[in-house]
Amino acid sequence: PAKVASMLPFSIGDRVVSLVANPGSKPKPLKAGDEGVVMGPGNEEHPITADFDHTSFIFQTKHLCTPADWSAKVASMRPFSIGDRVVSLVANPGSKPKPLKAGD
Repeated sequence: PAKVASMLPFSIGDRVVSLVANPGSKPKPLKAGDEGVVMGPGNEEHPITADFDHTSFIFQTKHLCTPADWSAKVASMRPFSIGDRVVSLVANPGSKPKPLKAGD
């Protein structure tokens, strides 16, 4: 696969996992954990284009990881699993779209 300096550490054809969600994407929302394929360079701000079966997105490299790295990240969340209901122990009044309160 071709290596493009702006896309490092990824190459065209690499399998990647999204670390971010895009709930407004069409035809279906992109979820963190969705797996896709690097298609090529994006633009200066978002240097990677990746296809996620339903549509292509441009990403910053920090918003993608390898499937193996995703598995390690998920394993490190133990005792939690994706989809578990949790309660915040801290507040973040500056969070968007609304402030996070302890107990949320």
